[in-house]
Amino acid sequence: MSDMVTKDEAVTASEETTQPSRPLSSRDRILAWRPSETVLRTIPLLLAIIALGIYTSANSPFFLTKQNMYNILQQISVLGLISIGMTLLMIAGLLDLSVGALASFITVIGARIAVDGRGALVIALASLGIGLVAGGLTGGIVAYARVAPFILTLGSMNVFISLGLIFSSGTPIPVYNNPVQVLGLGTWFGVPASGIVFVAVLIFGALAIRYTRLVRNAFALGANREAAFLAGISVTGTTIALFALNGLMVGAAGIVLLGRLGAGDANGGVGLELQAIAAVVLGGASLSGGRGSMWGSFLGVVLLGEIANSLAILGIQAFYQQLVYGAVLMVAVVATALREEGRFGLKGKLAAAVHAANRGRKD
Repeated sequence: MSDMVTKDEAVTASEETTQPSRPLSSRDRILAWRPSETVLRTIPLLLAIIALGIYTSANSPFFLTKQNMYNILQQISVLGLISIGMTLLMIAGLLDLSVGALASFITVIGARIAVDGRGALVIALASLGIGLVAGGLTGGIVAYARVAPFILTLGSMNVFISLGLIFSSGTPIPVYNNPVQVLGLGTWFGVPASGIVFVAVLIFGALAIRYTRLVRNAFALGANREAAFLAGISVTGTTIALFALNGLMVGAAGIVLLGRLGAGDANGGVGLELQAIAAVVLGGASLSGGRGSMWGSFLGVVLLGEIANSLAILGIQAFYQQLVYGAVLMVAVVATALREEGRFGLKGKLAAAVHAANRGRKD
């Protein structure tokens, strides 16, 4: 009899376990939601953006106007496009210091094409092609020659600056009445065209991080290059592809920069590389790789753009911007280092202490 009861209980238990679970209600989903690590890392950055906005708007009635918001979106578009490519590189533990100089060189080539009477399509294709080839070549050298990207791109930065000066004869090349200028200063549906391009590419980058194997491989490279190689990931192919994508983003930024400047200037984009690194690091990326997000980089770009806009609105001289950018970058790097120490150093020490204590008990 007791056996029969046991069997009945077993049947009942099996039926209960095989029944489909009841779907969660909207209230249960809200209560069960927990913010991701990416969201948590960007909360201080979001608070800084809000705090600076409150301070500037309290001292100027022009800050929160619709036109000023459009101005900020227009101003950050070039930096934002470059930061998208830089994010992909830094996820893999790579870096490119030549992006600003390459964007400047692309404006010069685009201006020369415009002077020859070519339209915006030819300028766009040439700019994207130059960026793609330059990025691919850089990635190939880094991958095959195993050269440190920092040193290599520091050299290529000077090469692109020199090429820009040579092709422009040392003076900016003005562009008149060319459709490419719409991408820099024009509007689409009442919104700055450069801002629409930036947001569209940003969404593409976010989708690439979430769904593509290339970016998953980039995370693996940034976390542990040797382990990624042993896992069968093509380190060479991933490196070349990431640099090529970065070059493509620089090409897009060069087109927008040409439209904004209205001229091809060999020095027009110099300095953007440090601003891009600052924005990506502010967004939670690590200089050693293995971490990064488009959302965080976007907030970093917004903060830098807000700083520049606030300084201008409050009447603070423009050369203080570089001081602020440098200070922000230093704070971001120190914060990242402390976070890395807390994540790896402290945990490693605690794990070692627990292991030693367990061994002591066994002995």
